[in-house]
Amino acid sequence: MAIGEVGETGRSAAGTARRSARLTARRRWTGLEVAASIGAALAVFEAFVVIRWVLGPGFTPVHIGPTPVPTWIKACAIGFQVLFVAIASVMIVRLVVLPWRRERRVGFDGLLCVASLLTSVYDASSAYFHNWFIYNSYLLNMGNPATAIPGWQAHTAPGENIAWPIVFFPTLYAIVFVALSALGCVVMGAAQRRWPRLPKAGLMAVCYVTMVVVSIILEGQLFMRLGLYLETGASIGALDSTYSHNPLRNILLFGVLFTGLSSLRFFRDDRGQTLVERGGERLALSAGRSTAMRFLGVLAGVQLIIGLGYHLPMALTTLAWSDAPWHPVMVQNSYLNDALCGVGTPRICPGG
Repeated sequence: MAIGEVGETGRSAAGTARRSARLTARRRWTGLEVAASIGAALAVFEAFVVIRWVLGPGFTPVHIGPTPVPTWIKACAIGFQVLFVAIASVMIVRLVVLPWRRERRVGFDGLLCVASLLTSVYDASSAYFHNWFIYNSYLLNMGNPATAIPGWQAHTAPGENIAWPIVFFPTLYAIVFVALSALGCVVMGAAQRRWPRLPKAGLMAVCYVTMVVVSIILEGQLFMRLGLYLETGASIGALDSTYSHNPLRNILLFGVLFTGLSSLRFFRDDRGQTLVERGGERLALSAGRSTAMRFLGVLAGVQLIIGLGYHLPMALTTLAWSDAPWHPVMVQNSYLNDALCGVGTPRICPGG
């Protein structure tokens, strides 16, 4: 074989090896591609659930029933709905609209805000097996979208299901998920500065304790005390009131949920990318397509964290404690039983 032929053969082999390496590299999905693909599947499923709900018989309001709603509860319900719409609107403008107009890019918090708002339709999915909590049916509602999830087991009928507040909860999610994730990052950042050698698990433990305290105050001493929603299960008696019964299972899983979201926001690579955004720089994407993929990635992160960190374990607790007594204030007031049992219905509530 001539020397020239040997050289040509060597160059050909090297070129083939380089092409093979490039093809192998292309086949490796980035974290962003994986997360966005999961997010796209979850978005399609959510669209199916929402369409099935809207077109089905369950898309009807749960009425307040025969019990008069106290004026102060009406004022709180109306006030919070108006306030949350205003705050969520400002947040979307500042975190999504303005950054996109200025920089053709939306930051993580903007994506989290919208993803959380959309995820709110699953808020009652922890009642998949048994109805264990209620929303005040004086809040604007059109029934419970989660009942459109295939295989729903808990009692449901038109006008007789958990009255998911169609205005209150989407805006609540948009506000609280962003705010508490930011709070969790502040707490973990402070802990990291105070104890530089503290591992990630230690930072998350500090965040978890913080979120448990937040649940006790924000839910138990504000939203539940004002009669906006109520839950069943063993609670801390010293913190209970007529309307407020924040069960331990909710407090503990609330901590898991918001520690997960805070960790997703806090732990980033050297490019400032979260787990669900990594590798985006390796993809030749337009600004619009990049933002769409990042949004789907964040949507996947939010829905997996809340699904696996809160809804699934909470649903399993309802199998273990399906007969958790409903509180007297729920049983005796039709606007607090969502026509599921108690006053205004032919059904007896658990423990009633």
